[in-house]
Amino acid sequence: MRNLIQFFVRFHAFFLFLFLELLCVFLVIRNHTYQRNATLSASNAITGSIYKTSSDITGYLDLDKVNDSLRYENAKLLAQLDNALRDNSYTEEVGCNDRFEPAYTYIGAKVISNSTTKANNYMVLDRGSKHGVQPNMGVMLQGGVVGIVKDVSEHFSTVISVLHKDTKISSRLKGKQYVGSVQWPGNDPKVAVVKGIPKHVKVSVGDTLLTSGFSSIFPEDVMVATVLSFSLPSGSNFYDIDVELAANFETLRYVYVVNYLFKEEQQQLEEVNNGN
Repeated sequence: MRNLIQFFVRFHAFFLFLFLELLCVFLVIRNHTYQRNATLSASNAITGSIYKTSSDITGYLDLDKVNDSLRYENAKLLAQLDNALRDNSYTEEVGCNDRFEPAYTYIGAKVISNSTTKANNYMVLDRGSKHGVQPNMGVMLQGGVVGIVKDVSEHFSTVISVLHKDTKISSRLKGKQYVGSVQWPGNDPKVAVVKGIPKHVKVSVGDTLLTSGFSSIFPEDVMVATVLSFSLPSGSNFYDIDVELAANFETLRYVYVVNYLFKEEQQQLEEVNNGN
């Protein structure tokens, strides 16, 4: 305390000068319209800049919350598309209730780990059994197929990427109804091949492939790929087709896990038929 008093006594002339300067500035601003307006304008600009910076920082910190909200809303919208509904109408003799009912729901998820350069690629999502994710559920973007859930823990799940030698996506040429299998040959993460399209089908560069809907994993008509080139090997009954995948696996950030609501019922019947 004694040192503080000595400090003020030693520099009292400087502090007096500073006080008088501030007083003069205050009086000039108060008694002169131009200086007062200029000072207010500068003050508003500084205050606005501070508020904007604060808002930008707060907005950046809240991005995860905003993204979670957007994923949730997008998932609800996906569940309202035609390919997520099931025709539930009865015959007229029995009566008729609401014609369409939900067949698919979607769980928004964030990709927290992803590989594209290996022979067999996987990704990890920040959603698990706690959020309704189960093995063998499909994973997609709004505009492309991504993979199939393999293992699930309470809070996380691993996904077998389309960029995996064992992944085969049942797909059909749009407008032609012929079904083939989209597979990744193991090199370019943007390019895959299609197997099983017969030679009598007319194929063109730019044709699109959509999910066939023949599995209990993906709804039909989800974009899979676009035809880049094709050829018919000598003596073969099927085309060799190169396609560009709709999903960009090198920039994946957010995806949707597909929950088919009638999966167990369908699989039980398929198992009965396979057993006969």
